[in-house]
Amino acid sequence: MTNKKQLSFEEQYKILSQGVVDLINKEEFLKKLKENRPLKVKAGFDPSSPDLHLGHSLLINKLRQFQELGHQVIFVVGDFTACIGDPSGQNKTRPALSFEESQKNALSYKEQATKKNFEVSKKLEYGNAKVFEFFKRLDPNKTELVYNSEWFDKLSLKYFILDICSKHTIARQLERRDFRSRYESNKDIGLHEFLYPILQAYDSKELKADVEIGGTDQLFNLLLGRELQEQDQQSPQVVLTLPLLKGITTIKGWKEIHDLKAYLTHRKIEENPEKKNDEITQLAEDKDFKEYISESSIKMKISNYKYLDEKDSGLSNFSKQSKKVYEEHKNKSIEEIKEEIKQLEKETNWIIEGADKMSKSLGNAISFNEKPREMYGKVMSISDERLVDWWKLFTEGEEDLTDLFKNKKINPKTKKEELAWLLVCSFYGEETADKEKEIFKKERTESFLSKDILEHHDILDPDRLPKDKELTELLVDLGLCHSKSEARRKILEGAVRILEKATTETTKRNEMEQIKDPSHKIEVHKNQEFVLGVGKRKFKRVNTKWDWIHDLKAYHTYRTIEENPKKKNDEITKLSKDNYFKDYISKSSIGLKIANYTYLDTNKGLEGYSKQSEKVYKTYKDKRIEEIEKAIEEIEKK
Repeated sequence: MTNKKQLSFEEQYKILSQGVVDLINKEEFLKKLKENRPLKVKAGFDPSSPDLHLGHSLLINKLRQFQELGHQVIFVVGDFTACIGDPSGQNKTRPALSFEESQKNALSYKEQATKKNFEVSKKLEYGNAKVFEFFKRLDPNKTELVYNSEWFDKLSLKYFILDICSKHTIARQLERRDFRSRYESNKDIGLHEFLYPILQAYDSKELKADVEIGGTDQLFNLLLGRELQEQDQQSPQVVLTLPLLKGITTIKGWKEIHDLKAYLTHRKIEENPEKKNDEITQLAEDKDFKEYISESSIKMKISNYKYLDEKDSGLSNFSKQSKKVYEEHKNKSIEEIKEEIKQLEKETNWIIEGADKMSKSLGNAISFNEKPREMYGKVMSISDERLVDWWKLFTEGEEDLTDLFKNKKINPKTKKEELAWLLVCSFYGEETADKEKEIFKKERTESFLSKDILEHHDILDPDRLPKDKELTELLVDLGLCHSKSEARRKILEGAVRILEKATTETTKRNEMEQIKDPSHKIEVHKNQEFVLGVGKRKFKRVNTKWDWIHDLKAYHTYRTIEENPKKKNDEITKLSKDNYFKDYISKSSIGLKIANYTYLDTNKGLEGYSKQSEKVYKTYKDKRIEEIEKAIEEIEKK
C-alpha cells in the first residue's frame, strides 16, 4: 500500500481539494504544500450543545485526510466564543450560553471526534467501498485539542479594541447577508455578535494557522482570519469551505411566510373553488414549501382559514401566528397580500434556506451519540431530495442518484437502507446494524410495537398532575412533540394513538386508539399505565407509579445539593443515571421534584404536594444525609 505521506504536493492537492466549495486560494495552497512540511490545519467547533452531529463529520473527514497526509490537525473548541453564539445565518440573537455550560458541553468533544469507528468487514450488496471509508474519525494521538478561552481569558481589552477592532468597520460587517437583513428589517443586532467574526478570526492569528476549514456559512469569518494574519505579518491561511449537510427535516413549524401564502391560497380558492386542487398543488411546489411542508399540512391550514371565515366564534384553537395573519389580512385585497408576500420574501427567504442545514437547535440532526434505532430511523425518514445530497456527500460523488430516481431505475428506499445500515454500522458495528435493519423492516411491514419500546417508562407523579391532563400538554411533556401547536396538528392529522392497557408482549400499532380531538384529555390516576404514540416511530410507555424509593432518592439528592449548590447539575445527572431512574424517570421530572423540596424548605405548608412527598419530607427533614443513605440501602436490599 502506498504511504500517503510520500505523495507529491500535486497528488496531495488533488485529494484535499475534493468536495471543496471555496478554495482561497489555489496558488497559495500549492505553494504551502510544496514546502514539504506539516501544515497547521485548524477547524473550530463551538460547544453550544453536548453532542457533535453528522454535519460535523464532513469537517472531521477532511481533517482526517490532512492528518493521514502528515499534517498537524488543530481541533479548536470554542468554549469562549460559544458563550456569544455564532450569528452566521441567524435572524435573531442567539440565547446566551454560560461559560460553565459551554465548558461542560466541550468535555466530550474530543472523545466524540476521535473515537474509533467500527470497521466494515463485509461489503454485502451495498454501494462502493468508498462509503465504508467515510465515517472515520481523527487519530487521538495526532490531534491537538485547544480551547480558545486559553488566550481570550488573557487578552488585554486595550489591545483588543485599539489594535484589533479599530481595523474593522461596521460597514464591512454589514456586508454579511445575515447582519444586513436584520439591519434593514430593524431587528436588533447585539454588539457582541459583531465581535464574533473577529474573535473567530483571532483564533487563526493566535495559532498561526496555515489552513482553516469550515462550512460555506463561515466564509466571511474565515476570510477575516486571513486579514488579521496579514495585519500581524503572518502568511495568510488558505481557506477551504465544505457544503452544509442538510438536516433530516427542515424548519420546525410554520413561519409567517408560510401562513401568509396559505391564507392567500385560501382567498384565491374562495374566489374560484374549481381551482382548489390546482392552487394547493401550486403552493406545495412553491420554493418555500417544497421539501419543508407536506401537502396534507397545507390542506389542513387552508381548511382552518375556511373555518375562521365561516365561524365568527373566536380563534382559541388556532396558533398565535395563524390568528395574527387572519386578523391582519381578512379585510385586505388579494393584490395587497401578494405585495406583502413579495416584501416578506426579501427578508426571510435566505433564513429559510439557512434553516435547511443540520443543527441541534433546529431539531433536525443525527448526533454522534444517537441511539442506533433512532439513527437508523432518522436516516430512513429523510426525503428523496435529501437522499440525493447525502449520498453525493457521503460517497464522494461516486454515484449520482438524481437521474436514477427520475428514470425509476432504482428505488430510493433501497439507497436509504444502504446509507442507514452503513451509518449505524460505522458507529455501532455490523451486528447492531443488521439488527436495526430487521427491526425497522418488521415494524414497517407488521406494524408492531417492539418489546423494548413497551418496556420503556416515563413515570409521572399523578398527585402533581391535574386529574384531567390535556393530551397536547402531555405530548409535549413526554417529548413526543416540540410544542402544543405541533401536538394539535399531529392530532388533527390522525398521527396520535393511545393504548390504555400496556403489556410487555408484542402489540400491533393498529390496536391503539386513534385520537382526533385536539381538546382530548387523559384521566390521570395512580398505578396507571398507557402507551402514547405519534406517527410510526415515536412511542412512550407511561406509568404513574412514583415509588417511595424514587421520592427518597430525590430528597437525598436535594439535601446533597443544599450542602454544595455548585454541584446541582452533576447531582441531578447522577440521579438520572441511577438504576431506579434510568429509562424510567426523565431529568426534567427529577428537577421538578427537587424544586418541590426546595419550596417545602422555604415555605410553610405542604398543600398541593403528593402525600408520599409530604411523608418523605416529614420523616427525613431532621435526619442527617448519612441516615438517609442508610435508609435507601435498606430499601434497596428488600
